Amino acid sequence: MLSLPLLFSLRRGWRAPHTRRFASFWVIFLVASGGLTAYRAISYEITGKAIYSTSRFSHEEVTRQSSPTNFRRATNMAWGWTGFCFLSAVIYMRKGSGGAHKNVVKVASEYSEEELARFREVFAPQATRYRRYARRSHVLFAIFGAIALIVAYLAATHFPNALVDWVCGLLVLGYLAMIGYSWRSQPLLECPGCQNRLDSGAFGRHCPQCGSPQFVPGGWLGSPKCTVCSETMHRGYKIRACTHCGVMLHERGIWSSSSF
Repeated sequence: MLSLPLLFSLRRGWRAPHTRRFASFWVIFLVASGGLTAYRAISYEITGKAIYSTSRFSHEEVTRQSSPTNFRRATNMAWGWTGFCFLSAVIYMRKGSGGAHKNVVKVASEYSEEELARFREVFAPQATRYRRYARRSHVLFAIFGAIALIVAYLAATHFPNALVDWVCGLLVLGYLAMIGYSWRSQPLLECPGCQNRLDSGAFGRHCPQCGSPQFVPGGWLGSPKCTVCSETMHRGYKIRACTHCGVMLHERGIWSSSSF
């Protein structure tokens, strides 16, 4: 659960319709989970009684008077999980909302061969930086996931209860640091022709793989499809052309999702 928002924040093209459906589901789930946990935390504060987990499958009722330390730990965990759920929901909403694109003045057929060659030359360094960023992000995510699993296991089996809160706090801080890195270090992937972002997942009138204008944008239940190359933009697809103006930018292509 901790790694799900991070996993989606590192994926390219996740504002596409098929991924927005998953984002909407997680927003609803996280808001509902956060609301229930907030209700529980408020109930703890008002009644002075809380459910404290002594182990994975063992719980006991504690009160503010009889066991103030365990009561405060249980209440703080409820407040902390509430904040985490709402923060994750905001991340999903922000990343899945899509972005505005600029108006297209000229399409690929209106550019000269010299202009198209210059666009590909300008775009090549962007593609190289973007690939390096994607590989680096995936490696860091794998390392963080492995560390989180190992630490969580050790916290549940070997660490004393007094350290569990600190371990959870450090994992959340690491999660936030990874999200901050993914946002701050992501390089620009922009069409030199129309200056629109290519990795936003917002499809235009052209196929991002072949540049054809015979492109059918997908709806809420359907994925976009090109009638020329017969490719369906379901999950992973290669960005070879600008979906807004149709300019062919990269023959090899850049994967829009997590596979390279």
